[in-house]
Amino acid sequence: MSYDLVVKNAKVLGSNGELVEVNIGIREGYIWDISLSKNMLHSYNELVNAEGLLALPSFIDLHVHIFSPGWNKETISSGTKAATLGGYGLICDMASVGEWQTVTLENFRKKQAAVNSEAYIDVCLYAGEIYKEEDLKEIPRILEEGAVGLGEIMLSEPGPIGDDALLVQSMNVVKQKDKIIAIHAENKDIVNYYTKKVSFVSSLEEYASTRPPIAEAEAVLRVAMISRFTNSRTHICHLSSAAGCWAFKKAKKIYPRLTSEVTPHHLILDIENASKLDALATVTPPLRKKEDRIELWKCLKEGLISAISTDHAAFYSSDKLKSNYLEAPPGLPGLEVAFPIVATYAVKHNLIPLDRIVEFFTTKPAKILRLKSLGSIEVGKEANIVLVNYKTPAKVSNEWVVSASDYTPYEGYEVYYWPVHHIFRGKLVLENRAFTNIRPGRYRPL
Repeated sequence: MSYDLVVKNAKVLGSNGELVEVNIGIREGYIWDISLSKNMLHSYNELVNAEGLLALPSFIDLHVHIFSPGWNKETISSGTKAATLGGYGLICDMASVGEWQTVTLENFRKKQAAVNSEAYIDVCLYAGEIYKEEDLKEIPRILEEGAVGLGEIMLSEPGPIGDDALLVQSMNVVKQKDKIIAIHAENKDIVNYYTKKVSFVSSLEEYASTRPPIAEAEAVLRVAMISRFTNSRTHICHLSSAAGCWAFKKAKKIYPRLTSEVTPHHLILDIENASKLDALATVTPPLRKKEDRIELWKCLKEGLISAISTDHAAFYSSDKLKSNYLEAPPGLPGLEVAFPIVATYAVKHNLIPLDRIVEFFTTKPAKILRLKSLGSIEVGKEANIVLVNYKTPAKVSNEWVVSASDYTPYEGYEVYYWPVHHIFRGKLVLENRAFTNIRPGRYRPL
């Protein structure tokens, strides 16, 4: 048999987390053979030598903010380029706002067209943002065209969903089409109360105090109750606090179908170790205390949290560095470095073994999206494979950033598990961390 591409001498994770060396034969964008045999090395069009590298399934991100002109400068091209470098084969872009508000078929199809012309890897699209009942008018048709669902539905500013009655309506719409509703769970009244108490914030600790954990905990529990009433596929975005974890444990008992995610920045950064970043580290929900980070890791280890998502939102430092942190746009770039940062931290501190960390980036998000052909390296699966260096450490630098930003909050961090090559849909799109100018990415309907 002749293969389009063969990956030789790759290490893969075995069923018990052990490393097994194999050769991987790829044809027509799919994995056709995984074997110790050398036979496949005699007939191929392209060969990738993975000696000393670990082969992992390309990662899946349930939550990014890539294409929202007028809010950030990220494009489909720059955002998916960052994703490719970071090892992602699929990202789910949250709804755009402003003139691109993704509540009309026209805007949704324009976003599809942008993806199909610019994407390095595949992109799924959410619909929304929902501000008023009228915004739901064309949503059923958008969902029929393959949107993930509604998201990110903001229960806090900016532009929160009008009220709980509108939230019920929104959940009913996605329920009818069996799609996802992704919720930013912070109580807007609590956030507004604490935000209005101050006019000038100049530290991450002060910034966090304007959005206290009780706002997250209350919203999580309220969403669980409403989800139980509507029976919707509800996903809680970016849990950030010990209180939020406590509430989510209770919420799962109220409504077991709930899923959730945590971001790399809430796992790695806190108001102390990120203090030197100043307003560069502003994000919502905000960075919390060290004890909140510790609790998030515990919830992840217990399997309470379903996935690790970046909530990638890239801004330039000149846009972020405001003396008043309340004026800084919230969001952090993360696609380029998310996996090596989290995997290195987890293994180094003996928190969660590597094979389980990989699941939070691959099989678990694939399950939430109901994508059976992604998330693992198996015969018959799509040939999306990232080859990472797991033996030699590298130092993260701002030079790693290829998205529409000029900094990473992890500059200087020493990491393992950093992508070297990336094969997407059976094509080599990243070779020795250099892009090959092949862009097989496209809009992926669900």
